[in-house]
Amino acid sequence: MQVAEISPPRHGKYADPSESRHKITVYYTVPNGSGQHVQVCSNTFKNIFALSARRLQTLQHLKKQGTLVYEDIRGKVPGCNANKKSTVMMIGTLFDVIFCHSLVSGHGFKPCDRDFSLIEKRKRNCKPMVPSDLDDVITSSRPSKPFKVVHMENEDFFDFAAIADGYISTTKLGISKLSQIRVSRSNPNEISNKEDFSDLLPFSTHKVFKKNKNHSKLPPPLKFPHLPTKNGISVEKKKDLLNLCDYLKGQKHRDLCWNIEMDTGNFNEDVV
Repeated sequence: MQVAEISPPRHGKYADPSESRHKITVYYTVPNGSGQHVQVCSNTFKNIFALSARRLQTLQHLKKQGTLVYEDIRGKVPGCNANKKSTVMMIGTLFDVIFCHSLVSGHGFKPCDRDFSLIEKRKRNCKPMVPSDLDDVITSSRPSKPFKVVHMENEDFFDFAAIADGYISTTKLGISKLSQIRVSRSNPNEISNKEDFSDLLPFSTHKVFKKNKNHSKLPPPLKFPHLPTKNGISVEKKKDLLNLCDYLKGQKHRDLCWNIEMDTGNFNEDVV
């Protein structure tokens, strides 16, 4: 996103034209992977960076105020792989060399992002109330080639965040600003990186493992710890859900309220 002054009209038809209230304008650019930027329309810019219209207005205001760096919560919400977790995943693989390119520093755009957008759009038009309702939301979001729903349990997921926090440190690296990351099997204790796509500048090398930690001590991916077990809700929240049972239309919706677990103790129906 760039800010430019509005140029005066070139036709000169008016001897004394009134000045416009708008002194500057905003145009949108994205990197093309060759160290250059190309101009795109606002809708394309919003789709690339998954921005709402309101968020785009906020960014325009910040840009006009002189703010150059924006922060978001990518990597800190479900469904997003933080760069730190991605690094520890790449270190534990069996490939000889892995290159990770980010057209926008610190942001990874994957083909599945488009699929998630279709599902989110369908979800806004539906009213899912229990997890099983999401099956229909997912399968109906793309009628031409329906998605396949695979049910998974807690033990099917690995806790990459715990391994990343325990073994590597990227504080001094500034990993969110990098455009290229290279991990080599010949030297897995270090990563090479660049902040741009220039072929003239060499890769910088950094050690990412913490003190007394190295690649040899890293467990194989299948030995990574699993995600924590189910999280229960509070007793008060359980009471609120049970009070809503009479207003739920489906039996599966009512069953969910009764079967959901709590943090402490067994729930006594008499206390409701």
